[in-house]
Amino acid sequence: MLRSLALASASALLALTLGCSGSPDGASSSDSTDDALTAKAGGYFVGMGPGVTGGVGVRLANATSTACVNGKKSSVCGVVGVDLAKLHLDAKLESSVAGAFAAGHAVVKGHIDAKSATLVAEKVWAGAAAADAQSLDQLYLVSFHIQNEMCIKGADCSGPRYNQTEVNVSKNAELIVNDVSLDGVGTKDQVSKGEDEMKIGGEGLLVLGHDVTLVSNHNAQTTHTLLATNFFLPVSAGQSAY
Repeated sequence: MLRSLALASASALLALTLGCSGSPDGASSSDSTDDALTAKAGGYFVGMGPGVTGGVGVRLANATSTACVNGKKSSVCGVVGVDLAKLHLDAKLESSVAGAFAAGHAVVKGHIDAKSATLVAEKVWAGAAAADAQSLDQLYLVSFHIQNEMCIKGADCSGPRYNQTEVNVSKNAELIVNDVSLDGVGTKDQVSKGEDEMKIGGEGLLVLGHDVTLVSNHNAQTTHTLLATNFFLPVSAGQSAY
């Protein structure tokens, strides 16, 4: 069973010339968004459709450029496919995940392996809706925020708060927001699972969206809401294909 989308044999890999399939950044040594990762480092990746020379195009979420197989940075990198072997998925689910990722409907945490020219997955999330991770919205990890002991005990603390962290970004990546709106995204069951992912102690829910700031006409209080266009739930061995 092939372990990735259009994953070629070892001999074919050597014959492929894969690297950067987007616009190169030239001599720039770093990204303006401070989120460039080397090909050996891990990060959150999204699929960008078929690659120029076959395989699939990928990029780091929220990044202006990504380090490709050849070591150069580009807006999109070409890889042979996504290696899902570490996840131990069955054939049907593996095929579904690979197709969803290529279409931009899934997120992979992993690294680009220069030797095999593949994106090696450590974890994968599937989108609850059709909105893809290629959009202009940003990708965040979101979890409930504990305000103080009284809030934990159920006292009125003017509603919940959420920790919102922009993935693949090391500076100014965190924000506390008043609400996360998942309205109209996914099924009732998916929303329930998404809320579970945000519970304190968990890794958080992957949300694709944008922030909206509102100022109350009543008391001039400012609130921040993350409006989701999609959210992504973790895929694990043993679950049925989505």
